[in-house]
Amino acid sequence: MLAGEQGAPFGNALLAGVGAGLILDPAEVALRCARIADAYLPDPVRHEQYRRLFEFYKQLYPQLKDLYAGLAQG
Repeated sequence: MLAGEQGAPFGNALLAGVGAGLILDPAEVALRCARIADAYLPDPVRHEQYRRLFEFYKQLYPQLKDLYAGLAQG
């Protein structure tokens, strides 16, 4: 996670610089300028839980997709 609140505006300015031909290597500039505040690492236990639940979802979805469409229509 980036430090501060400059994430999207920084990216916008970076891409504008690329578009204007002022920045040749946006990845290098981003690495030099961005400051990392926190890093979030995957939790292997939760990953396994979500993987198992996703398998159930993949089996259920084909049976429920028409019902979902009906719900979306109100």
